[in-house]
Amino acid sequence: MLTDDGDIPRAVGYVTIYSAYLEERIDDLLFKLDPLEKYEAQERKWPISRKLKKCENILKSVDHDVAREILSDLELCKDQFEWRNKIIHGRIYAPEYHAENLKSGRTNVPDIKATSEEIYTLANNLDE
Repeated sequence: MLTDDGDIPRAVGYVTIYSAYLEERIDDLLFKLDPLEKYEAQERKWPISRKLKKCENILKSVDHDVAREILSDLELCKDQFEWRNKIIHGRIYAPEYHAENLKSGRTNVPDIKATSEEIYTLANNLDE
């Protein structure tokens, strides 16, 4: 488990690395589900949100406790990837100069405060 050292850029680096590892796990799941529904080469280029949706659609047709457990985990993954996107695709400014230091690249999305603690929490969540 990573501990917060106050270093926002380092925390963002961990988020990037751990989200890539989690994406690999999602790809592995899709390969394992391939007998139920083909995981085509072009699908491997999809954004993670679309891959998660494909996993969900396949697993919803499986009546088994393990499938339901994985579906629950996929819901958690979706939340963490959404949070990751806010961090990775946003613009983080020094909190010493900007109270709401995370600015979205999307229009009409308010600026918010991002702390190293919250970003390390995300990194740890992605690792779990």
